[in-house]
This record gives sequence, structure tokens and C-alpha cells, in this order.
Amino acid sequence: MGIFKFNRIEIKNMIKNAFIPAVLLAAFSVMAYAETYTLETYYPSPVGAYYNLVVTSDTVLARDGGSVGIGTSVPAAGVALGVNGFVSVASTTVLASNGGSSVGIGTNVPAAGLTLDIHGLMAVSRLNVDPTPLPCVSGAIYYNSIQKKIRGCEDGAWKNFLQ
Repeated sequence: MGIFKFNRIEIKNMIKNAFIPAVLLAAFSVMAYAETYTLETYYPSPVGAYYNLVVTSDTVLARDGGSVGIGTSVPAAGVALGVNGFVSVASTTVLASNGGSSVGIGTNVPAAGLTLDIHGLMAVSRLNVDPTPLPCVSGAIYYNSIQKKIRGCEDGAWKNFLQ
């Protein structure tokens, strides 16, 4: 019986001595294997309403369709950019609308009855030959830099404004 107990203890010790290192080896081998996961986050979340939005680089708006509205919560359907108010560059108004069909350049108040009200000098295209295709669109104008004359399209043909 003593030999049997000895063998049983020895077998238990052998199992204990082999099992514990095997479990530790398996645990450490799992810990030694590492994977890298990349999680992209956006802060602040792009969904929501913001009182102030500051960007410090390129900005893309309505990339996948839709409209961008400035000064309006509902830009007109079918337009990429809807602006309600004046457009200015360096604190100077460059484009304004009177709420109707008049547009002003260089003025905050375009005159009613004019489709385009320009305050300041206007330059038209400078070309050295009559634009094509013919017939031209009546009312179109350009400056001929060879003839040094302003030319306009009248009844489908280019003519000098002043003879």
C-alpha cells in the first residue's frame, strides 16, 4: 500500500507540476499575441446643430448631395449654395439681393427694376477675335483688343457699338 500511495502522490505532483506551467504558458502566449485596432472618431460629432463651428483646414460641406444654406435653415431646392443676406469679402459687400430678382455688385441696395446693379467699373471680356459659335446671342458684348472697340451681338452678328 505504501508504494501505491507513493505512486498516487507522485502522479498528482506530476500532473500539478505539468498542468500549472501549461496553463501559465497558454495565458502568457495569448497575452503576448497583440492586435492593433484603429477606431476613427469625430469630435465634435458631425451630426447636430452648432452655434459656432471653427475649422482650421479644408472644409467639405454637402459632399454627397444636398444644399448648404447660409443665413437660412431651408436653402432653395436644387441649389448647391443658398445665401440669405449680403456676400462680402474683406468687409466690402460684393454681392447683394433686394429679395426679388435684382442683384447688386458693390452695393447693399440694388435698384428695383434692374436685374444687375453694378456700382463701380465693369470690364467685359477682352478678345482679339469675335467669339464663336455664330449666330451669337443678341445682347452679348465684348471688347475687341485688336480693333480697340466694344462689340455687341445684334441679330446674330457681331457689330461695333460705335461706328
